[in-house]
Formats: sequence, structure tokens, C-alpha cells
Amino acid sequence: MFRTEEFEVFVDPARDDPQIWRIILGVITAGVVYIVPILLLFVLAGILFPERVFEIQMALSEASTPLSMFVLLSTFFFMGLAAIAAAGVHRRGLASLIGPFRPACRNFSRAIVAVVVIYLAVGSVTAFFLQPSSINLELSYWLSLMPLAIVHDAT
Repeated sequence: MFRTEEFEVFVDPARDDPQIWRIILGVITAGVVYIVPILLLFVLAGILFPERVFEIQMALSEASTPLSMFVLLSTFFFMGLAAIAAAGVHRRGLASLIGPFRPACRNFSRAIVAVVVIYLAVGSVTAFFLQPSSINLELSYWLSLMPLAIVHDAT
């Protein structure tokens, strides 16, 4: 196998404690830290709005309104906490899981560009075969929500 020096430097901190129990505990910890707060949000919704809990669950699963989309996207915050918790189980810093900052940002940017290109290609092709979609939000309202989405995505 061909391994670069950069790869070896990246995986070297993981070689200090290569126990399988640590991997299993890290996965379980990450799962719990990600899923439990989301479940607590549903429980809280059930307590505060018992007559509307099913409606709230459906709204979040469909993400058909700006508020439900914002709440759905907010759950990814817990995914970040899960990564930090998993790093703690391995007694490593979060940076050691994603690598040096500049290359991580460069690779993230490349991935974003690739995803946008793929989405545009797939969207363009499927637009010819599907029914015309209806406008869900007025353009001015949609544009007013964009700064919130950008700030939310950056956190």
C-alpha cells in the first residue's frame, strides 16, 4: 500500500491507544450525544403541545416550512457535539480528527463545489422529466431567510 507522509502524520495520534473498546465506546458516545437531545426535543414538544405532537413530528420530517427546516438543520449542531465527545473518548483533540485546519478547509471547499455541481446536474436533468414545481416561498421571503441559513450553516 502506498501511504503518504501526510497520512502517516495524520493517523499517528490514533496509534497511541488502538483499543477496540475505545472505538466502540466512541461510536456509542457519539450516537447518544447526537440522538438523546433530539429525542428530548420531541419529548418537550409532546409535553408543551400534546395535541399537536404528531403534527410537529410530520412538519419536521417534511421540513416544508422555514421554521421546520431551521429546526431540522439545527439538529446538526448535536452532530458536532457528538464528534467532540468521540474525540474526548479517544483523548484526542478535535483537530486531530479532521487534520490541519487549512487543508481541512480546502478539502471542505472542494467537497462543497463538487456537491453543488452534482446537484445542479441532477436538478437540471430531472427538471425535464418531472412536473413543474410550485413556488413554496415568495422570493423576497426566501431571500430574507438566507442570512439566517448562512449564519446557521457556519456554526
